[in-house]
Amino acid sequence: MAYPVSCFCLLILVSCLLQPFFTTTAAQTYKNVSKGDFLIAGQRDSSSFWPSPSGEFAFGFRQVGNAAGFLLAIWFNKIPERTIVWWANGNELAPVKSKVELTRDGQLVLLNATTEEQIWKAGHQGGAANVSSTVSHAAMLDTGNFVLATADSVYLWETFKRPTNTLLPSQTMVQNTTLVARYGEANYSDGRFDFVLQGDGNLVAYARHSPLDSYRNVTTAYFATGINYNVTELIFESSGLIYLAAKDGSITNNVLPSNYVSRQDFYQRATLDYDGLFRHYVYRKGTSSAGAGVWTSLSEITFGSYPNICVNILERRGLGPCGFNSYCTYHDKKPSCHCPEGFSFIDPDDWSRGCQQNFDSQSCTDPSPNTDTEIDPFYLYDMPNADWNFNDYEQINQVTEDSCRHNCLADCFCAAATYINENCYKKNHSVPQQQLKPTKMYQRVTSSSQDNETAALSGSPSGEFAFGFQAIGNAGFLLAIWFNKIPARTIVWWANGTGSKVQLTADGQLVLLKGTTGEKIWQAEPSDNRVFVSHAAMLDTGSFVLATAGSEYLWETFTSPTDTLLPSQTMVQRTTFVARHGETNYSDGRFTFTLQGDGNLVAYAKHTALDSVMDYYWASSTNNATKLIFNTSGSIYLEVMDGSIINVLPSNAVSMQDFYHRAILEYDGAFRHYVYPKSTSSAAGRPMAWTCLSAVPPNICRLYPPDRGLGPCGFNSYCSYQDQKSSCHCPEGFSFIDPNDRSRGCQQNFVSQSCTEPSSDTDKETDRFYFYDIPNGDWHLNDYEWIHNVTEDFCRRNCLADCFCGAATYTNGDCHKKMLPLSNGRTESGVYGITMVKTRKARNSTLQPPGGYPKSENKDLSTLIIIGAVLLGSSVFLNIFSLQVMADTPLLVHLAGRIVKSFNFEWLHGLKTRSDGSNLFSTRDYTMRIS
Repeated sequence: MAYPVSCFCLLILVSCLLQPFFTTTAAQTYKNVSKGDFLIAGQRDSSSFWPSPSGEFAFGFRQVGNAAGFLLAIWFNKIPERTIVWWANGNELAPVKSKVELTRDGQLVLLNATTEEQIWKAGHQGGAANVSSTVSHAAMLDTGNFVLATADSVYLWETFKRPTNTLLPSQTMVQNTTLVARYGEANYSDGRFDFVLQGDGNLVAYARHSPLDSYRNVTTAYFATGINYNVTELIFESSGLIYLAAKDGSITNNVLPSNYVSRQDFYQRATLDYDGLFRHYVYRKGTSSAGAGVWTSLSEITFGSYPNICVNILERRGLGPCGFNSYCTYHDKKPSCHCPEGFSFIDPDDWSRGCQQNFDSQSCTDPSPNTDTEIDPFYLYDMPNADWNFNDYEQINQVTEDSCRHNCLADCFCAAATYINENCYKKNHSVPQQQLKPTKMYQRVTSSSQDNETAALSGSPSGEFAFGFQAIGNAGFLLAIWFNKIPARTIVWWANGTGSKVQLTADGQLVLLKGTTGEKIWQAEPSDNRVFVSHAAMLDTGSFVLATAGSEYLWETFTSPTDTLLPSQTMVQRTTFVARHGETNYSDGRFTFTLQGDGNLVAYAKHTALDSVMDYYWASSTNNATKLIFNTSGSIYLEVMDGSIINVLPSNAVSMQDFYHRAILEYDGAFRHYVYPKSTSSAAGRPMAWTCLSAVPPNICRLYPPDRGLGPCGFNSYCSYQDQKSSCHCPEGFSFIDPNDRSRGCQQNFVSQSCTEPSSDTDKETDRFYFYDIPNGDWHLNDYEWIHNVTEDFCRRNCLADCFCGAATYTNGDCHKKMLPLSNGRTESGVYGITMVKTRKARNSTLQPPGGYPKSENKDLSTLIIIGAVLLGSSVFLNIFSLQVMADTPLLVHLAGRIVKSFNFEWLHGLKTRSDGSNLFSTRDYTMRIS
């Protein structure tokens, strides 16, 4: 009888020994991880991971792709892909032989094998309190959850409550829990997309400007279920349903379409992918059934009318779905990224880094006289149904497609243009290189006065004003009125166009004619053509008039002003001043000053001089003014219907007897009141020059068009304001395109930073650049990335390492990275932090890239796609293009046997097109220039 007793005791002994390894059914553990157990990174046997009871999941080290380090992760262990569903150290991979250990004091820690420093620790990274004091063991569960538990299987810490990018069946996501997409296919560092159940019950997907940015707000959200304070958790049921649940357990919102999936037959996961989509995947278990061996997406979050993430990330800065200079297409529920012709991926293994230009930049200055102009080497490559949504730096309205093409082609800052509904949207790129520019030749007038600076046809009685021709540089003669007793001969009115002959005809018409052809350029329009004009006269007020024999004025320059208001002149409702383009350029500029029909006096700025759509930047905010009056006492005010007055400019008690007065809308957009002493004896200490008494706006450098345009100065320049005058400046490394017309902006005098560094470790591309600091300066509208809560040093290093970054502004802990060309730049004491402009160091400041251009054998790369019928009116023209790489030259295009140069193109992002080719934006053409 001893045998049965011994057997019974043996069974009890075995049961006691196994008890620590098998806990309750709820814990689902196969083999508990005991204190002191560890795993070593790089081991190739089964001891490199801890499996779940069924073996379907494993916890341990994984080497991902070609990465040098190891990821501490959880993965599906029974499929060849070993798909990862959770990880600990995506931002800091562990070196080989690193160790994860459940220490004797209950800490789950990951240690660097080389330095023995802690890389990660459960309960600390991820936001839980210290759980070590009561931890008995760890376990990998069949749900895919790895837990730290007490002796009675209470979970003190678990991966299900600290997810990375994936939810698994039976997992819940409570309020203020976030999924963070990984950076790329094989890069598990933090990416740009977050999926968070907020405290207000709103489930929101956010796109950050860059992976480094921590900033989220409603403008960066591309998906949301809406605020619902009853919602407490997101639940992924084992049946395949994914829904938001209320406090009472009821379903409030199906996040994804209902998919009932057999857990017995399929693995499941819901993942926030690196492209920003939250998808429900299934993988059939076994190998005999259809669909086995591949993850299949059942559904993904949708975005209203367009279930297309290429369309829905519409943030005004940042990368968009793809990287810079690339564009996004959507097909089979997946976005993909592409480079336009003439560009290639910076890193073919990481498309999110974007595309780099493979050709030279267009120059803002023509080559040499009597040779090809710089626009000749370029053409427009058409991309139908496409757009880079937020790269407009200029908008020209109500133009033809041909005008849009020519305007972009002639603009060295224009890399591409979108034409839609008769509007032309010009797109950014980096500033071009500098070349010599020939002098443009203008034919002078053919009248007898052609060698004189002025030809006064009519003077006022006092001789203070004159009407006639005045030479404007080399541009020809302007029919104008000017102050005739001061050396400057300041113009106060002009007729449209330059000509050589003005005539009061026998039938009373005042016309301006071309001397060579007799073509009519301009004609005065009397108020009543039925009344005969007897004569014309230049008055001492500065007004030129057409009058009847009874001296009734049928037409006068005072009622047809250009940019200037003179004493005794009034401006009635619906009258407009138009600023000239520049100091000596009397063509229409960008700024207008209008007394509207509603009685509001408003200053408008056009994005460009060619644009017909304007945005106001100053207004009197009146609604019943009938006239703007410049009285003979020197006051400029609005007269209201009830006879009261509203001063537009401060009253200035300056004698009309001793000073000339004028009020002018200047080419920088400011409306200023000037005075000029009539003699040195009456100057009262003022210089013998025009002196500004007052202006509106008080500081024109603060002019901000809403989201694009030049600002007061041109591109890449910045505005400073002193003594009621604005001035434009170029940052170091830049120079004015035309010193005589600073509104054209500044051009870069050095080779832009390369997106691929040279091979030498001692000659890095970033070492060739430094920052030129502009204190209290900013380019207001050029942020393409915005990184929050960082140091100035971090901001500098981040911009320096980013080949797309032309400048950065650091203010109040925020880093605003800028695209080129820069616009709306200004400096003002005490307003901003510091702006840093990236500039190449002097030793490499030549326009040829350091080391010259790489040599290569001739290769026929005739894959260039050109829509010739649209571009040139004939598809036959396609036959004369071929794309080649020639020895000792950059990437060039051969056009009808001529080598032509190319231009720079940067900062394009967010291109959106439907996979079926249909027109998502009702556009006609989206054009891009390459060579």
